[in-house]
Amino acid sequence: MFINPYTFVIQLINIAILFYFLKRFLFHPLSSFLENRKENIRQQYGEAERQKLESEKIYNEYRSRLDGSKEEIRAMIKTAKKEAEQTRRSILEQAQQEAELLISKAKGEMERQKDKVYRELMEQSVDFSLVMASKVLEQKISKEEHHGIIRQVINRIGDEREWVQ
Repeated sequence: MFINPYTFVIQLINIAILFYFLKRFLFHPLSSFLENRKENIRQQYGEAERQKLESEKIYNEYRSRLDGSKEEIRAMIKTAKKEAEQTRRSILEQAQQEAELLISKAKGEMERQKDKVYRELMEQSVDFSLVMASKVLEQKISKEEHHGIIRQVINRIGDEREWVQ
């Protein structure tokens, strides 16, 4: 195997020319493409990180709002329970007042009926006394008998009064 120096030099020159053209037209554009791609990936990664931080911020914001809303809802429920309890008490008080009013009206009506019965008894006792008096006047009686009859009438009236009460 014999190496020709002339061929060797020409092949070296060819390799150098080929290397120059490859570097100029292939390696350089490929290197800049890869560098651009690398920079683009870095930017996308940075954008993804920024969006991640922003989404975490928004998530935390909504979480705090949700917690605040839960507290507001609890407060509203507590207020509603208090209002319901006050309404219940108010209704009970009103019902109790109406019941007391009805009871007092019934007592008043009973008192009027009692007075009416008492007056009727008094009228009857007066009528009875008049009848007794007319009978007594028809007869001649002594003072003692007269006083006895009056005591009897008074005793009966007293008994009638006790019946009414």
